Amino acid sequence: MMTPEEIKAQRAALLEALTSGVMTVEYGDRKVTYRSFYEMRQALGLLDTLSTPRAGLRQGKIICSRGYD
Repeated sequence: MMTPEEIKAQRAALLEALTSGVMTVEYGDRKVTYRSFYEMRQALGLLDTLSTPRAGLRQGKIICSRGYD
């Protein structure tokens, strides 16, 4: 799993490449060449999903009783 810092760095590099029309993205020691801008937008959407806190997930405690006290 990527750290939040890695996700931000990858997203920034991808966004910069997307806006400049470049199909190859370099971040850290990695280099990725995308086949299309559609594929780049999909990757950007995935990174946005990974960087967004999951809403609606809650932890709770369930107490069950069989009627025996």
